[in-house]
Amino acid sequence: VLNTLSASLVLGAVFGFMAVAFIFKEKVISSFAFGGMLLTALVAYLLTRKGWIRAASLLLLIVLGALVTSVVCFTGGMRSLDIIFFVSYVALGGMLLGRRGLYLTRCLSLIVGLVILALEKSGNSLPALYPFPAHAGWLLLFINLVVLVPALDITLHSLKLSVEQAQQSLAAQKQVEAELRLSQEIFAKAFHASPMSFLIQRVSDKTYIDVNDAFTRITGYSREEALGKTPSDLALYLDRD
Repeated sequence: VLNTLSASLVLGAVFGFMAVAFIFKEKVISSFAFGGMLLTALVAYLLTRKGWIRAASLLLLIVLGALVTSVVCFTGGMRSLDIIFFVSYVALGGMLLGRRGLYLTRCLSLIVGLVILALEKSGNSLPALYPFPAHAGWLLLFINLVVLVPALDITLHSLKLSVEQAQQSLAAQKQVEAELRLSQEIFAKAFHASPMSFLIQRVSDKTYIDVNDAFTRITGYSREEALGKTPSDLALYLDRD
């Protein structure tokens, strides 16, 4: 997810820089936003390559949250169409940090929206590029979050169930391994306790891999002396032919 997100942000920043000269009126603000997006994506990619997943996730969310808030404040506040980026910010919070990140970024986005709305109502007007009613902007943000959060919650819950199923499968596998070890222990006990001479040889070169106590008693060689040797090495047969 982080690698794909970083690549998408780099691509979006590149296209954004290309569009600054032709589309955006606030060229300085737009360039600053896209530059911050590009730098953050590159740093997050490097952190991900080093295995610092949580650090990369937190960096992306903190910087992108600050960028979205700044852009909204400088493009009309709650009247800005850029307010919709908070929805994407919340979605990223859920994908990168799970259910806790999902609800945390949702609360932060709504609180930031209310603060900006309160500033506008107190007479502190923000520069507006797009005519958009403040109440409608916050309402649009709220509706998008209400629609998006349950869908993401269901997705994350499904992933949680998948992880639980994988853990159950792993537990079953461990049980099979435990039964196999028990079977091996039973075989080992029968192998070493038998009064008959038992030995295990490698097929390729007839080297002894294991011998039991009866073998050592009959041949006179200890287990340490026999392991790694062949019948010829131990001269077990008086007549080689």
